[in-house]
Formats: sequence, C-alpha cells, structure tokens
Amino acid sequence: MIAKTRRVTGCLRTSITTDATGRSTLDWHFDQDVLQAEAAVDGWYALLTILTPEQADAAEVLRRHKGQGTVERRYGDFKGPWPSPPSSRMTTRGSPHW
Repeated sequence: MIAKTRRVTGCLRTSITTDATGRSTLDWHFDQDVLQAEAAVDGWYALLTILTPEQADAAEVLRRHKGQGTVERRYGDFKGPWPSPPSSRMTTRGSPHW
C-alpha cells in the first residue's frame, strides 16, 4: 500500500522469509543510497523549448517560464468567470414524457 500511494517503489526494499516453524516475516527498509540520490536532484526540472540558444539562454528560458503563470491568470481575468444561469431558469422538474 505504501509503495502504491507514495511513489516509493524505487527506494523501498522488501524481503519475505519463513522461519523453521513456518512463520512468515516481512522485512522492509528504504534504500538510503537511492534516497540520497533523489534528494540531490530534488527540485530539478527540464524545460523543453523551441527557442534556439541564440534566441534565449537557459536563464531566459527559465525567466519566461516563471512568468507564464502571470500571463495565464491575466488572460483568465480578462475572460472573466463563466456566467451562471439565473435561478429562475433552474427547475427540478424532469422533462415531460409523451
């Protein structure tokens, strides 16, 4: 369950053993080497762009990407919220069956 919901399958190590009496034991631990490697690159993301190096260097691509959310919010503000139907048009009656 932990591995499915927390995305830890890459670093979770398990083993199931049976002792002489037939009792099963589940042992598990997190692989510290994998956790350290993941922590070293935590927060790194690749940005794919059609811009050439002459048009924008890595810093410019990042600056443009960081500003994209502002542009999208402003566009949403410009469009405004979706209009909701007046309550007088709402009905709880179903359509008539002829």
